[in-house]
Amino acid sequence: MNKLSKLEDFCKTEVYVVDTETTGLNGSPWDKVVDIAICRVVLGEERVDEVYSSVVGHDTSQWSYEMKHSWIFGNTDLTPEAVGRAPPEKDIALEVSRILSGKNTTSFNFSFDFFA
Repeated sequence: MNKLSKLEDFCKTEVYVVDTETTGLNGSPWDKVVDIAICRVVLGEERVDEVYSSVVGHDTSQWSYEMKHSWIFGNTDLTPEAVGRAPPEKDIALEVSRILSGKNTTSFNFSFDFFA
């Protein structure tokens, strides 16, 4: 981790912003992360770059009616079928960890996006 000694040093850095979509707001084990995206904000340049985006795969065959009909599936083009075909959750977690390791990171809508 690098130390930022002055405000102007911080303003030249990048911040990675994570956004997730879930099957609900109760957290694990009741709800699942089904989509994740990461963008990089280059503060000194006022630039935003897309870094990563993926549907997160799960075995949806055992999901409850509520999970299969959660808000995310009724209000976006994401479907339980797409989640069932997506790369496995563990593979996505490894890739996201690789991308964010050692980076300045935050989340969009933190209270909803980060649950274990």
